[in-house]
Amino acid sequence: MAASRQSPRLPGLAVDPEAIRRARVASGLSLAQVAGDELSRAAIHRVEQGMIRPSLRTLRLIAERTGQPVEHFLLPEAREQLESARDTRGELVLARVERLVVRGQVQEALEQIEQHLPAVGSERESAHLSSLAGRCHLRASRPLAALSSLRQARATFEQLDDERMAVECLAYEAAALGSEENPAALETAHEALRRCHSLEPVPREIEVQILNALGAIHLNKHDWGRAMAAYESAVEASGQVRDLERMAQIYDGMSLALQGVGNLPAAVRAAQRALALTNVRQNQLSLARAENNLGLLLMRMDRWDEAEEHLQRSLRHCEEARITVGKCHVVLSIGHLRFLQGDYPAAEAAMLEAGSLAESTSERLTLALAKQWLGRVYARMDQPRDSDRCFLAAISILSDPNAGSRLAECHSLYAQVLDDRGDVQAAIQHWRIASQIWHPALQHEVSEVTDLSEWADGLSAAN
Repeated sequence: MAASRQSPRLPGLAVDPEAIRRARVASGLSLAQVAGDELSRAAIHRVEQGMIRPSLRTLRLIAERTGQPVEHFLLPEAREQLESARDTRGELVLARVERLVVRGQVQEALEQIEQHLPAVGSERESAHLSSLAGRCHLRASRPLAALSSLRQARATFEQLDDERMAVECLAYEAAALGSEENPAALETAHEALRRCHSLEPVPREIEVQILNALGAIHLNKHDWGRAMAAYESAVEASGQVRDLERMAQIYDGMSLALQGVGNLPAAVRAAQRALALTNVRQNQLSLARAENNLGLLLMRMDRWDEAEEHLQRSLRHCEEARITVGKCHVVLSIGHLRFLQGDYPAAEAAMLEAGSLAESTSERLTLALAKQWLGRVYARMDQPRDSDRCFLAAISILSDPNAGSRLAECHSLYAQVLDDRGDVQAAIQHWRIASQIWHPALQHEVSEVTDLSEWADGLSAAN
């Protein structure tokens, strides 16, 4: 009865008693030294005489003190028994951690992973735990930590020829890269989608996950059409997939894409659906995103008081959940509202804070957007030198192929500021650059501004 209470799944292991005795003698230890405070000298003696079978706990103590691996003392039948027990324990650990991840209990899941990862019995279990750690870090807005765990897990799954799990890791990698606005995000998402479609059957939940990440990547570039196409494909592929949080993310992104193309009524419907789905799961990161999205939409409809309520709720979710990556978007939205209200000092303070947050979390495109907004704020405050400096900083950040239409938007907004200032010639140059980016096939010649910083210094001096 006592043995059963000590180890219900593994009451005793078939060992080679003589191997245990030889190991003790070779290490120069007495029976009492091997027993230590945890066991009795008589218990070790009975194990060495083959009178009793040790529990796994007892054998581990003997192995640790004699400097031998546990397997050194096991008979073949016990090795199989031990592997079976390890598999069962590993499955239980994975099931427990996955349940925590699904429920959004990220910190508890990470604590379980940290506790069990060193003791897992196989590479596959270790890779599964690493992939779950990556998902946890991603949900906690720690994309770099997520990438480290996910890449480690994917490398193991690829060695084990487990393509399905490798693709799932790659899908989350794309999302993590997208979160930190890394230019490699788009290529990673496309690779994940290609590999996903090569599986038979195609795992729909992974396909939906990749399409959602792809939509978010296009949103970051303000490529509304491609973002909308990705989200529509995700909804179509979802079928029987019942991941409420994933569907909330899709409708939230779809709402932003619809705002981008100017379809506000459809954007409102999508935003309301996203918020309803998110409230069911009560995930603060998703709630912050959904509240911010709805606040932006209400701003566009001149419903400023309602927008304020949603944006402040979004900010509270960020602060309560200690969200760092992405918080700058909410602060930017508040700055946008202050700009519309004509409170330019408050708008300036918000944009400076958003820029500082974006810089600290390496959100490059969001930093450019903060600079762009500061340029508009300073123009309203009649500070042309500061306005030029901020717009040109934004253009510098966005001057690479991965910025998408954001560079054109920045040039066109700057052109409007210059035109309002009365500098028509400079405004025309930026309108032309924006037009060339939006319509590269146009045949008319575009005047190139080769050194924007030098040109801006001259412009500021003239003012």
